[in-house]
Amino acid sequence: MQSFLSLTHYTFNIWLGTDAMASKDSQRRLIKNNKQRPRDPNVLDVRRTVSTRSPSSDLKCPMQIIIFLGQDDRFYLSTKSCLDHFHHPALKADAILRGHKDMEQGDLDLISLLFSVNATGVQISQIMQSLKGPEAGTYLPKRMYDMNQKTEQLQDLALGLIPGCSDAKKTIAKLEE
Repeated sequence: MQSFLSLTHYTFNIWLGTDAMASKDSQRRLIKNNKQRPRDPNVLDVRRTVSTRSPSSDLKCPMQIIIFLGQDDRFYLSTKSCLDHFHHPALKADAILRGHKDMEQGDLDLISLLFSVNATGVQISQIMQSLKGPEAGTYLPKRMYDMNQKTEQLQDLALGLIPGCSDAKKTIAKLEE
């Protein structure tokens, strides 16, 4: 009598958005289409994610920190550690997140003006993307909102209002100005 060993292979994929709601057949088709997509072997796939894999062993970063615990319960850095970094591909321009330090004063004034006319963070980030172009990086809506909040706090501080003041006190101080 022969006995057969049955092996089952499970693949767990992380699907985001509406792809997660697709049927199993649709998900399999999407995976198959993605795998069949032609890729240029000379172009590295640079993303905002962290990976320990390199395209080849020659292009692997030699940085390695070796720490060991001594008999006196203290941690020591080994002399065999290497702190040299090589072969890290540059990020694409649109993968770089832009913020307050990357903007000129005119851009900051525009953001303040747009917030004063009740534009949302998404709308402002889209406006900045269209003005600057994709080579200028990505402007996240949350960063736009945070920059506006920081600007408002500095303006309130210039009026002598501390961050804990009520909205009524802030309104009165702005009207008296």
